[in-house]
Amino acid sequence: MPQQEKITRKLDLDKRAEIRGVRILNKTANYSVDRYVDSGSYIGANNSSQIIYLNLPPVNAVNGHYWNLFAMNSGKFQVVGDTNAIVDDYGVARQAINFGNGKEGEGCRIVSDGTKYWVVGLNPLGSSIQANVSYQDG
Repeated sequence: MPQQEKITRKLDLDKRAEIRGVRILNKTANYSVDRYVDSGSYIGANNSSQIIYLNLPPVNAVNGHYWNLFAMNSGKFQVVGDTNAIVDDYGVARQAINFGNGKEGEGCRIVSDGTKYWVVGLNPLGSSIQANVSYQDG
């Protein structure tokens, strides 16, 4: 039968608390995203004169990893993954997806389940894929 013990001392959590900010990477050229170091980071594309290619690691090696990708200034970028492994905001599987469109702050979060990269947390009209919508008065 397990014994019960009365805890008489308060836990001193203040000595062990660590406060960290987020990691922001400013990329001005093509970049291969690191599956360990960059997971959870914000990666900003910051080059208005050319498109930046952000190459994701192999999808089968990054189950549970995620990256926050966005355009800094008027930077444009393309997220490149394995063949048909990126599922965009419209449910279409593709190898790459474009962002930036010359607008600051556009981007998304990419989450991997080990078989696909999922585009989540997309800024409104952040990707270059848009739906054609019309309204009719009946």
